[in-house]
Amino acid sequence: MFRYLLVIMASSAVLATPAIGFGQLTDTQPATAPATEPTTAATTAPADRPLVILCDEALTLTEVARRLQSMPPVPQEQRSAVLNQVVQDWILKQLVLQFVQAHDLQPDPQMLEQQTEQLRQTAQAQNITPQQLMELAGLNEAMLRDFIAFETYKQAQTADEKVQAFIQAHPEYFDGTEVRARHILIGARPFEPTDVQLAAKSQAETLAARIQAGEITFEQAATEASDCPSRSEGGDLGFFPFHRMALPFAQAAFAAKTGELVGPVWSRFGWHLIEVTDRKPGTGEPAAQQVRPDLTLEPAELARYKLTEQIEDDLLRQTHTHCVLALPGTAPAAEAQPQPAPVEPQPAPVEPQPATGSDHKTT
Repeated sequence: MFRYLLVIMASSAVLATPAIGFGQLTDTQPATAPATEPTTAATTAPADRPLVILCDEALTLTEVARRLQSMPPVPQEQRSAVLNQVVQDWILKQLVLQFVQAHDLQPDPQMLEQQTEQLRQTAQAQNITPQQLMELAGLNEAMLRDFIAFETYKQAQTADEKVQAFIQAHPEYFDGTEVRARHILIGARPFEPTDVQLAAKSQAETLAARIQAGEITFEQAATEASDCPSRSEGGDLGFFPFHRMALPFAQAAFAAKTGELVGPVWSRFGWHLIEVTDRKPGTGEPAAQQVRPDLTLEPAELARYKLTEQIEDDLLRQTHTHCVLALPGTAPAAEAQPQPAPVEPQPAPVEPQPATGSDHKTT
């Protein structure tokens, strides 16, 4: 997860198949990334036309073609998915660079030295220079430092003392407490254009206002407007423990009072309106949690996953808060213009891919 440099330098096979390893996003459900538009543009547009624009940086057809040429031949039916992955990888790389610069993160000197040496050894084994290896990976020395700075930050945010502090501050997350809630999802993924994401938020805000004004009940709104399969149940998700849901959703649900309308709440699936309807208290003592039928995690392991999820979310939410993400010809919403980044990203976040079944995973 996010170990860009270790992945990139580990083998030439990985270099030939660009992948930034944002496992939780792609493992939970396929992201609605800009696949269809870029594929069409790639067959008709000039080579210097941008497929994606993010934070004033552009991914052009020329760069996409360069990356695709380094890959093994791809069957026709897989080309759209491969192009989609190339675009997502580029977006993630830009989000990391933006995050590092916004928070003035610095690399750990020892980690920088180790990765530089690993780069040299990998390049030597492939009979090329370190500079050539970085070019194959789409990196330069400044980006190398930034990625190591991000890895340094991630390790600091998931250190043992952070893990223990997270558990102590929120024992109900780890003691078997369960919440029952219904929700409405207006779907919009972080890889969709900023104006699409903000339009989804506006739709959620309008629904919330209608519910609060008594124009429509929560159940009616869920049935009519929610993008989650739970709409057939009026948005009811049943009881769930903290670890089963995407982090921002779970935090909002566990903090809400029974009967209170909460939201819109952002998650990597879109915008949620939440109404908690019941609670089952836990033991009061953090204990191991069964996150999948075949996987049980101790509180510290689960907390570290969640802290990692927070870091991932801090990156992804930039596409509707600090950076404008647009496809060719897309007019970004005015309100999405970059805003000053917070001095400190919120402490705590990624999910160990718990719980099987996506219907109750705030999708």
